Amino acid sequence: MVLGVRDTPLCSLIPAVNKLTSELLEAEKSNRRLERELRAFRKSLGAMLMLRGNLQGDIEKIAKSQAVESAKAEERLLSLDFVTMKARELSTRRVKLE
Repeated sequence: MVLGVRDTPLCSLIPAVNKLTSELLEAEKSNRRLERELRAFRKSLGAMLMLRGNLQGDIEKIAKSQAVESAKAEERLLSLDFVTMKARELSTRRVKLE
């Protein structure tokens, strides 16, 4: 900002300079506050991204574990069916032999 000071009395310039100085200080104060908030948001974002990564890793581990457990359950079910059929067969044989 350029001030035309050639025909202006000194008593008019001092309040203008004071006002500009005050505005500058307020702008700097606001800038510092916004920078603090930005640092806090960046810190929170970093923590959230870390938690998100941990959660994704946990989800992958659980999915793998669930697949393994599902396969085990299927195998147990097949074994149970086999044992049930064998038990019926042996029971039928026993009845025939008696």
